[in-house]
Amino acid sequence: MSNREPPAHRPSASVTPIRMAEERSQASLLQHRVTVLEAQINAMAQAWLYLAAECEMQGGFSLERMEESLKAKRWPTCANVDDVARNTLFWLCHERSAARNVRAARRRDDEG
Repeated sequence: MSNREPPAHRPSASVTPIRMAEERSQASLLQHRVTVLEAQINAMAQAWLYLAAECEMQGGFSLERMEESLKAKRWPTCANVDDVARNTLFWLCHERSAARNVRAARRRDDEG
């Protein structure tokens, strides 16, 4: 055997099959945690949308000022978070506005 490096597609001699299995399970665990986090965030987003709609319907007030504040929110010290967070806030505001428009259309239909 020569002292050449092993081909890129093969594990080096220092990586045993057991270690590779552990790494895979760590990757699987991380993927599972990311999936759980995504599900929790989506659930919270839906809860926020329902809460906002209920407040608007029961309270008889508009949440447009809140939307404007949310759309202006920035994370200047976390550039890697800022774009995704801002896109999420814009999406939530759009969904809330769309739901408000559907409710308004239903009211018009019921009255007309």
